[in-house]
Amino acid sequence: MEGDFDTARSNLEALIAKAQSTQDTDRLGYLWQTLGDVEARAGRVERASRLHEQAIALDPHSPLPYLFYAQGLWRAFGNAKSSFAMLKQAQEKLDTPGWIETPEELPRSYYEREFEKLRNEITNHDQ
Repeated sequence: MEGDFDTARSNLEALIAKAQSTQDTDRLGYLWQTLGDVEARAGRVERASRLHEQAIALDPHSPLPYLFYAQGLWRAFGNAKSSFAMLKQAQEKLDTPGWIETPEELPRSYYEREFEKLRNEITNHDQ
């Protein structure tokens, strides 16, 4: 829906309602973050931030929602400083002594690769 924010918003909100009605929290967090990125691109930054924060609240111990927010902060908001700060929080979650890889969680190698890729993307943007 490149640039068609109303259609993207409408479709995502329908999917969010379905995920909520079936209590599909795994998809709900992803959908909130995707809608958050759409809202950021549409200039609705405050709503975008709230949506990302809602997604983090669903799974506050996992690095994944923090990574998605960091990506959105950079790719949708264009905010390198906040993106780096959110990446730091994601890294802190990954480095928590009790964090372990489980079937519900992605492997540490995935996070490390994605963290580095985003850092490089931001750092190399102005070069």
